[in-house]
This record gives sequence, C-alpha cells and structure tokens, in this order.
Amino acid sequence: MSWSLTEYQVGALSSSALHLILLPTEKCNFRCSYCYEDFVAGAMRSDVIQGIRALIDARIGGLETLSISWFGGEPLLAYKTIIDIQTFAQETCRAHGVTLTGSVTSNAYLLSSDRHEELSGLGINIFQISLDGDERVHDTTRILANGKSTFAKIWFNLEEIHSRSIGDAVCLLRLHLTNRNFDSLQRLCEKINACYANDQRFRVLVKLIDDYGGSGSERASDLIDPNGEERSAYLMTLLKPQLKWQQETHPISTVCYAARANSWIIRADGRLGKCTVALTDERNTIGQLLPNGELALDEERWRLWIEPTIKGDLKGMACPWQALPVEQEAASGRKIPLRVI
Repeated sequence: MSWSLTEYQVGALSSSALHLILLPTEKCNFRCSYCYEDFVAGAMRSDVIQGIRALIDARIGGLETLSISWFGGEPLLAYKTIIDIQTFAQETCRAHGVTLTGSVTSNAYLLSSDRHEELSGLGINIFQISLDGDERVHDTTRILANGKSTFAKIWFNLEEIHSRSIGDAVCLLRLHLTNRNFDSLQRLCEKINACYANDQRFRVLVKLIDDYGGSGSERASDLIDPNGEERSAYLMTLLKPQLKWQQETHPISTVCYAARANSWIIRADGRLGKCTVALTDERNTIGQLLPNGELALDEERWRLWIEPTIKGDLKGMACPWQALPVEQEAASGRKIPLRVI
C-alpha cells in the first residue's frame, strides 16, 4: 500500500500520538569501541521523573496512542526508574482508553528473563539488542567498562527468555555490520536460525555501522564497510523468513522520530532533544522539561527539526539532523527565547 505525502505529514504532525524517548540514566556498563556517547550525565533526577509523570497526565486526554522508548546509556542500569514511569503510564493509559506501546534499546547484559517478563507486562513490546558478530568477534568491540567480555552473558539471557516462552514481546537482534565482521555475522545468522527460528518473538535487523562522532577507542568511520548494502542484503537472505524484521507500513513509521512534532527525548537531567545520535550536538538541545510537566522550548531550534515535515521534504523527514543549518551563534553566547507549552 502506498501513502501520499500529505498522509506522511499528517501522521508526523498529529497531536493524537505522543512519543517519549526517555534516558533514565546516561551511564553505561559497556565501553563499545565505536560508541559516540560521553556518559557525563548520571541517573535521572527525581524532579525529572515527576515532570514526566505530570506531562503524561496533562496530555493523556488528547491522545490515542502513547509510545515510550527507553534509551541510554544503558537504561537497565536504572531499572527502578523504568518500572516507576512505565507502571504510571500503563495505569494512566488504561484509565483513559489510550493505546500504550513501548521499547527498550539495551545491550541485554542485565536483561534477565524475569525482567523481560515484568517489562513485557508493563507494555514494553520491543527489546532492541545489538550484537557485533559471534562470540569471538563481538567481544572485541562490545566490552564491559572493566574490559571483560559480554557475549556469553547476553546469549545466556536470550536463551533464558526463549526457554520461558512468556509473552509476545519481540527481541529484535540488531546485527552491526562493519568492514571486519562479515564472516562472523554469517556464523551468527546460522546460530540464530538454529536457536530461534521457531520462536515468533525473535526478529533480526542488519544495521550498517555509521560514524556519529564520539570518543570511543576507535573511530566508527574506520569500520564502515564500503560494500555494506550488498552484504547486508545477503545476510538477510541467510535468515529464516520468520526471523526477518518487518517494518510497519503506517506512514508515521517511515518518518524519522526526530521529524515528528510530538516526539521528545527527555534526558536524565531534564533537557529536551530530538535525536538520540546527536546527543552532543548543541542544536539538539531544544529546551527543558519542568517539574509540572510543561515544556520550556527553544521554539526556533524545535521548528528546525520539524521543518522538513512541514515543507514535505522527504529527504529531510528521513533524517532532519542532516538537514539542520549550521548555527551561527556561539553556543555560550546564544540567548534562548523559551516558550512554555
């Protein structure tokens, strides 16, 4: 089914859908070699948690859907915060007849089967988990902060989830393709086929590594595979059909979340943003969440992120970060006119 440009725009600008990307902590137990995050901010403050609950409460009456995506850092390091907010969101949505969906982007080192079950029961329906190859290769790039390996623990957690067969939340295994791990990913695909082909909760997505800056031990740009598109497509052919991740067909799903008017990143310190891969870009700080649930917006910056959607610029709607103009003012001297909404 094809969609018109107008339908894409209406879906992305609608006020009936609220999407919150929450960072309950910006610390991480991993030190992936190509990571772009700086881990400066710690756990989410109590006034920010209060503000999120107030925001949901204030907006719920006008919503058809509420979607909460948990990001980090490693979000499961702040498990109690996730349970607190997710429980409140579920209870509020049920009371108002609003559909709740949720996702967690996690390295899965702390994703026990008990946690998977508890979070699934609170409306989390997708767990996105990154793997960089089979054990030998994965453990060269996705390591603990203390330098130890991670694959065995992650795979144990996945096996435990698989063995319990509880709930229908999807474990989306995101395979990172680099210029070094093609052979390893082929072996991993065979392992995934053997272990999870008969479990409808497991899906696979191949993602080419990209360079988002940061201070990891090696530059992500050095890992980009020039033959990535072809190799990615080939890896997908190795997977059993039921394991392949199928994107939603609704027009809102094809527009980057950062280009949607009612999609907000709320960082651990309450800063508002639009893009999870531009966390260190000053243009991505668009305001502050207040404890009463109101948003103090830098409206000029906010509009730059959704301008491609307003104009119907499909390329900009796919990645508004790439469409942002260079900001002329020095960040330290810029006067921010805030508007509270």
